[in-house]
Amino acid sequence: MAIGWVARRFLTAALSVLILFFFTARAVNARAREAAVEPSPPPTVVLDAGHGGVDGGAKGVNGALEKDLNLSVVLLLADLFREAGVEVVLTRSDDSLPITEEQDRSGHRKRWDVNNRIAFTRLYPDALFVSIHMNWFPVEKYSGLQVWYAKTRGSRELAEAIRRRVVADLQPDNKRQSKQADGSIRLLDSAASTAVLVECGFLSNAAECEKISSPAYQRELSFSIFCGIMETIKGNGGAGN
Repeated sequence: MAIGWVARRFLTAALSVLILFFFTARAVNARAREAAVEPSPPPTVVLDAGHGGVDGGAKGVNGALEKDLNLSVVLLLADLFREAGVEVVLTRSDDSLPITEEQDRSGHRKRWDVNNRIAFTRLYPDALFVSIHMNWFPVEKYSGLQVWYAKTRGSRELAEAIRRRVVADLQPDNKRQSKQADGSIRLLDSAASTAVLVECGFLSNAAECEKISSPAYQRELSFSIFCGIMETIKGNGGAGN
C-alpha cells in the first residue's frame, strides 16, 4: 500500500511537471515566432540618368557631356545596389532618351522625355526615386553637390542622408543645404513617391569638372550616394514611402 501511494504521488507530480513544461514551451515558441517575423523587404530603387541621346545636357569645360557622366554614376550605383540585394531599375541604361520615334518627331522632345520618366516612376509607387544630374553656372567659382527633394514623404530625409554622406566623405567644405524643388523641376514636382534629384557637381568649375570626369572619383561619389540611400532604407525599416 505504501509503495502504491508513493507511486501515485510520483506520477501526479511528474504529470504536473509535464503539463507545466508543455504550456511554458508553447508560450516561449509563440514569443519566438513573434520575434522572428521577417522584416519588410527593402524598397525598389529607381535610378534616373538625366538627359541622353541627342540631349547632351550641360557641357563641361573639358568637353565632357553631362549625359555621359550621369549614366556612368547611375551604372555604378546600380551595381552597388544589386550587390546589396536591393532591387534596382533604370529609366535608361544606354545613351538614349526614354521616348518613342513618334514622340521624338513631335517637336516636344523634352516634354515627352520628362513625361515618360514620370510615368516610369509611377510603375513603382513604393520605390525610392533618385535622379542623377550635373550642375553648371556661368561663374566658375561655384562647386559642390546639391540635392533637391520632392514634397512627398521621406524625400527630405533621403536628400539629407545623401548630402551628409557626400560631405563627410568627399566634400567637407560644401555648405550647400538640401532644397525642396518647386515647379521648375517637374520631375520632382510631379513625384508620387520618395524622390530626390542629385546635382553631383559643377561642370563649369574646371577643377570639379576634371574630378567628376575621373572614373576613380565617380566610384567614390557613387559609393557615398549609395551609403546615404542605404542609411535611409535601414532607418525606415525597409519602407519606401
